[in-house]
Amino acid sequence: ECLEAVVNCILRLDTVLKVPSTITEQPVEDKNARKVAGIRKKLSDLCRRLLQRQWIDSTKFGKSNVGTLIMLYVEHSCITIPLNRPLTASETSEVGHIGALQVLMKGALAELPNTAGCKGPVEGFPTCCLQSFGSYYSAVFAFLPKELNNLFESSLVKSDTADSIEAAIELLCCLVTLFGDLCDLTKENPVLVRKPYLLSQLKGGTRFMEIFVARAVPYLQKHFQQHNGIVITIIKEVQKSTRQLGRVIAHGKREKDANLAKETPRAKKILETFMHTVKRLFRK
Repeated sequence: ECLEAVVNCILRLDTVLKVPSTITEQPVEDKNARKVAGIRKKLSDLCRRLLQRQWIDSTKFGKSNVGTLIMLYVEHSCITIPLNRPLTASETSEVGHIGALQVLMKGALAELPNTAGCKGPVEGFPTCCLQSFGSYYSAVFAFLPKELNNLFESSLVKSDTADSIEAAIELLCCLVTLFGDLCDLTKENPVLVRKPYLLSQLKGGTRFMEIFVARAVPYLQKHFQQHNGIVITIIKEVQKSTRQLGRVIAHGKREKDANLAKETPRAKKILETFMHTVKRLFRK
């Protein structure tokens, strides 16, 4: 019944006015926009409930079931940025798709190492176990660079008001923290050092760094004088994550992993670019 409800939500969504789910601006308050937003919220909430339910023991978790639900949950979880007032502290960690990514990170992925042998299942997310870790991990890493790019497409970044600048930097800090938490999972848990997970990390991490260097660094440089403390914190956190990407590259070379080797040139290029860009930032 639950899966049928998911399908029905998707079909209804396709028949209503199409509004991209990546929009992070406050939508126009018309009937169609409200209808789309309502359907998306119901679909996202339903997918989350399914992920938090106990499935029958014989179920094999994979991209076709758990993976699909995770993608639908995050994709349709978008919370719009209010344009007529400053963001509250709680909104800073929830707008866009950040809230859903935080739920998956803190409620599922970060809890798996606390289970016996890192095998799971996680109490709050019974569908998160060692068997399904790859589906959770790759999904969050796939959305994270997109969310970083969405931030720099929003009017929040384009505004020069003090409240908007502060909110944008706080949102950037949340995304950087998520990036670091994802990288730490394989760094601190040997059970999770597996080729598919490292490949997801290297691919997603490379894409995140490309957007960070191209869009976040110039923004931080522009506002460095007024916000130097948090800017330095953000850069240091990113540097920690880049060191983990370097370890993944070294692991791929040591293990002669063809897939990691294929991603290595692109990853090394952006890591070197980041290093030189940061040096220029702190010289100014």
